[in-house]
Amino acid sequence: MALAGWETRVRDRVRRGIKKYGKFFADAKAAKKSEADISGLMFMMLEEVFGYDKTSEVSAEYRIRAQFADYAIKLSGKPVILVEMKGPTVRLTQNHLLQVSAYAMQLGIEWVVLGNGLVWQLFHISRTTPLEEDPVFECDLSEGAKQETVEKLCALTREYVTRGEPRKIYEKVQAVRPQNLLRSLYSEPVLSEMRRSLKASTGYKAEIDELQELIDRHLLRPELVGKVKPPRKTTTRGRHAKRATVPPEPTPSP
Repeated sequence: MALAGWETRVRDRVRRGIKKYGKFFADAKAAKKSEADISGLMFMMLEEVFGYDKTSEVSAEYRIRAQFADYAIKLSGKPVILVEMKGPTVRLTQNHLLQVSAYAMQLGIEWVVLGNGLVWQLFHISRTTPLEEDPVFECDLSEGAKQETVEKLCALTREYVTRGEPRKIYEKVQAVRPQNLLRSLYSEPVLSEMRRSLKASTGYKAEIDELQELIDRHLLRPELVGKVKPPRKTTTRGRHAKRATVPPEPTPSP
């Protein structure tokens, strides 16, 4: 499908930005620059590459009660993304994410970006208790302006954010997680079709439960075995059998 004109312009802008700022941040890493040293680059990149107005739509040291997030990206005056940026030599860890995700939950913000200039990570923050931090994507500018990197970073641009692109990517990531794929694989229609196909190709008529056990034993990664429960069977025969076991109500005496 051909891209709309605005999409082509955004992708070209992001591609140029990756080449330009990738070099800037790589040089900063080589010079062992700190987080404070790259703050100017961050403001420039958020405006030049991601398309936000650095005066009205980007706030540094955004106050959340007695604490501060490094940056808040605002649309219509409301923060929609919190950005936690470390120095280019810092390896991003779970502790860094916990810090900014706690800020996001307090404000009811769904999206958090964690980065060090070169590495960019997007997370979805749940509004539930306990808090859940779901990774959406990660990319590294040091790998150059690859198509995959361009597409990921486009999701953080003003044009794409206003069109709900982070949520679309998040929903796709959620849908194809191993747990969901396994539930579909374990579903009775899929296993029944597998049973028919196996019988047609080999002559062996396997039982449904046997197929599930074979998948667990031979096809799955060990850490996934037993972690996903198959969908509950709701066959017509089962429902009728259950209904038949219910004793009839006694007939009232005349």
